[in-house]
Amino acid sequence: MDPGHPRFLYRCESNPALYAQCTVMWIGEWRTSSLKEIPLLMDGIKSIITGKETEDPESLHAAQGKDKSDAKPDSKRQAKGANRGREGHRGGGDVADAKDSNWGEDSEGEALAVSNQGSELIEMVMAVHESCSSLNATPKDYISFLQTWYSLYTLKKKELLHDLGHLEAGLFKLDSATTVVHDLRTNAATQEKELRLAQVAADRAMEQITAAISSSTQRRNEVGDIKRDVADNERTTQGRKLEIEGELSEIQPILDSAKLAVGSIKAEHLTEIRSLSTPPEAINDVLSAVLTMLGVQDTSWQSMKKFLSNRGVKEDILNYDARQITSELRKKVGSILKKHPASFDDATIMRVSVAAAPLASWVKANIRYSLVIEKIQPLQIELEEAVNRLEESQKKLKRCEDELSEIDEKVAGLKKEYGARTAEAERLKNNLSIAGTTLDKAEKLIGQLSGEQARWKTQAAQLRMDVAKLPMKMLLAAGFTTYLAKAPEDVRAKMVSKWQEITNVQGFIFKRAMSTESELLQWKIMGLPSDDLSQENSLVISNSTDRVPFIIDPASAATAWLKSILSNDRTRPLEVVTPFDVRFMNTVELAVRFGKTLLILEADGLEPTLYPLCRKDLCHQGPRYVVNIGDKTIDYNEGFRMYLVTRHPAPEIPPDASALLTIVNFTVTRSGLEGQLLGLAIQHEQPELEKAKGEMLRKEEDFKVQLAKLEKDLLQELATAEGNLLENTSLIESLTRTKEKSAEIEEALVLSAEASIKLDEQREVYRPFALAGARLYFLVKSLQNISHMYQFSLASFLSLFKQALGAESSAKRTEERLEALAADLE
Repeated sequence: MDPGHPRFLYRCESNPALYAQCTVMWIGEWRTSSLKEIPLLMDGIKSIITGKETEDPESLHAAQGKDKSDAKPDSKRQAKGANRGREGHRGGGDVADAKDSNWGEDSEGEALAVSNQGSELIEMVMAVHESCSSLNATPKDYISFLQTWYSLYTLKKKELLHDLGHLEAGLFKLDSATTVVHDLRTNAATQEKELRLAQVAADRAMEQITAAISSSTQRRNEVGDIKRDVADNERTTQGRKLEIEGELSEIQPILDSAKLAVGSIKAEHLTEIRSLSTPPEAINDVLSAVLTMLGVQDTSWQSMKKFLSNRGVKEDILNYDARQITSELRKKVGSILKKHPASFDDATIMRVSVAAAPLASWVKANIRYSLVIEKIQPLQIELEEAVNRLEESQKKLKRCEDELSEIDEKVAGLKKEYGARTAEAERLKNNLSIAGTTLDKAEKLIGQLSGEQARWKTQAAQLRMDVAKLPMKMLLAAGFTTYLAKAPEDVRAKMVSKWQEITNVQGFIFKRAMSTESELLQWKIMGLPSDDLSQENSLVISNSTDRVPFIIDPASAATAWLKSILSNDRTRPLEVVTPFDVRFMNTVELAVRFGKTLLILEADGLEPTLYPLCRKDLCHQGPRYVVNIGDKTIDYNEGFRMYLVTRHPAPEIPPDASALLTIVNFTVTRSGLEGQLLGLAIQHEQPELEKAKGEMLRKEEDFKVQLAKLEKDLLQELATAEGNLLENTSLIESLTRTKEKSAEIEEALVLSAEASIKLDEQREVYRPFALAGARLYFLVKSLQNISHMYQFSLASFLSLFKQALGAESSAKRTEERLEALAADLE
């Protein structure tokens, strides 16, 4: 039971059994000592307090998740601590249960090791929490406050370090480019000298090539002449060979035939001749001629028989070389042939002896062959001379060709050297050209980015300071997100001012700490109101990592923006439903099962079936998580998100539900309503002025978004550029275009600001009327304090305001008309 509820006493009196049958356990606040120990039991918070931060990817994921989402249920100590924190008030207000909840297993003695700075930080955390006692801060809020602190700290630190990394990478590239420019200037003279030397070497190589080619031409002409001489000698030699072969062509077959016949003589035929006591005259004449040709002087019959009895007689005859026949021998044998011609007649000698006939033919053929040999002797001498001349010419030709080949190889080597020298000169020339072009572009680029370089250095130094001050700033941001989301503007300003005194942090603005101007401008384009309250609330919603956002939006000012930004998440489809929808439970179950984003409209409270989802009462079933919704057990998808929206300006939310929700109040404020009424008045009275102002604001917002994107892209391109920046022509051109576009946008912003000032001066004429309308609305709204029956909605008041604007008036001056309109509105 909630002792702070207005009907607490009535409920106790209406149920006497609470006194008669029950034992009352009064559970109050946690002790201060317990609250001080809790941060040291949480790993992430302890690392911030002690200054010994760990870059544990899993703990970082558990703290911030993806896209600023909730932590993985029951998988990290912080998530478990949150679940235990919801039950912490059951433990008699002590921290004993917290120690059993797996926040950490650190011993109590480790708290003594905390530095003085850590102790001061814990005191600040406690002071921030205790300052919110008027806002009904609970121990569960304290746990959520710590978890949000760690989540925002890790998230913003990652963003700051990412931005700082890009800035330092961009500055490093620019510094490297400056160094390279200096080196290019220094090396330019050296490269020009090398180019001149390379050109001189190439010219020298060309002169050597020209001389070698001239020598090669002379040698080639000489080779041509020698080749012609060789060809002439070959023709002469060939002619002599043909003549000799022609002379021998008639006698050579006869000689070969005779040798063949001699070879066919049988041994018994020779034995028959040898057996004769006295040979016939024809046989004697033939054998005498044979012996004489073979050089045997003794031509007696005994000598002849001895000759025939030799085993190699036929071989001696067949191997006889007719070239050995001298003129004297030929005369001697010729005399035998002339003296006894009948003995050498083929028919006669064949009748006398079969063996002697081939010998007679052999003798005649050799004699004739010797005559032919003697006849062609001059031709053979000429042939030998021609062959000798041919061989000499061929040797000379070979020497010349070898020399020519050496010259050609030398020319080829010189040409190769010339090509290398020329290529080297061309390379140096191209390098000089590229270096000159790069140098010009680099000097232009460095000149253009000189302003950015100085500004980026300042920003980098500021980011380093922001990282050092980040724990304190994120402590205030976590306190704002946890405790002040449901408070009005004046309470927020008061509490933030008080916290700044506690933490010694000056100039803290929640919007600047948690977002960028470009992000807020984009949200405004999506439909988010431009007042500070709405923008702060939107940041609370987007950074709510532990509890379910419960959005109070009486005028539906933020609902359209919420739908737009949630629908942009392609990984989680958006489901919009109301509790009165007949398919409400089915829609909830499907969203939980498939990891969708569930937006529940017209939720005046927290439905009982949604409590397990808000508490993340998850159970393991094998490898998956499940949650009980009503009487069903549903698979839980970690991508599931839930948002509750109500138009009720003051919904009654019990403490048990409030502990599970981040209540964000979009109820209209005096300043917000004043701006809204000012826009309605100007739109009615001078629509062209309001249109011009709207167009001007839209252009300014577009320009600012473009400018932020261009600067981000500029840093991104510089940081991610590979290799030498000055050799990346496409990058230099891209950076130049980006810089030019950025300069154009900055100039347009200056002109737009000047025009906006003039428009604001014209708009301010209608501000007193809008201020009077806002005061009147809040005055009428306060009547409900007198009686609950006095209920006036903003929509009905805006309708009356528009009716007052539509009333006719005879006033000629704007001031007079506004006074009349104010009177009519009252």
